[in-house]
Amino acid sequence: SNFGEGDYVTTALVKASPTKQAIICGEGVQEDVEFNGKKKIKLSLPVEIDSKKKTYRPNADSVKNVIAVLGAETKAWMGKTLTFTLVSTMGKECVIATVKK
Repeated sequence: SNFGEGDYVTTALVKASPTKQAIICGEGVQEDVEFNGKKKIKLSLPVEIDSKKKTYRPNADSVKNVIAVLGAETKAWMGKTLTFTLVSTMGKECVIATVKK
C-alpha cells in the first residue's frame, strides 16, 4: 500500500507512525505560497520520521511552539526532535508539533 507515501508529513503519516516523532535533519527553507489569493510564507523543514525522509510544513501553531523553545533561527533546530500530535479543529484534523529543549 502507498499509505502516506508522499514527500510531506501528513495527518495520515502521523496517524500511522509508531513513534509520532521526527528529527529535524536540515535547515528550514521559507517559501512563498499563494493560498486563496493571499501570499503566505511557509516554512519547510527536512525531517526524518520512522527512518523516512519527509518535508514538514508546520502550521502557525507548530511554528510558535518550536520558536518558543528553540528560538527563531532554524539552523539551531537541526538535530532536535519534534513530537507530533493530531488535533481536530472545526472537524478538520491537523498536525501539531512540539519540541523539548
